[in-house]
Amino acid sequence: MSDTEPRWLDPEERQVWRSFLTATRLFFDQVERQLQQDAGLPHAYYEILVRLSEHPSGRCA
Repeated sequence: MSDTEPRWLDPEERQVWRSFLTATRLFFDQVERQLQQDAGLPHAYYEILVRLSEHPSGRCA
């Protein structure tokens, strides 16, 4: 294998990667449902509010 060729995942690494993707998708789906149920907000809007709350001026520059 040369330095320019990517090293593909072996079967075990692929399985771990797919499990990670599935778990994170399920987690964020649950977060989305909970935010919609509790606050009527999609996750993207909540993320914007979090970022605004963390900025010293409370607004985007």
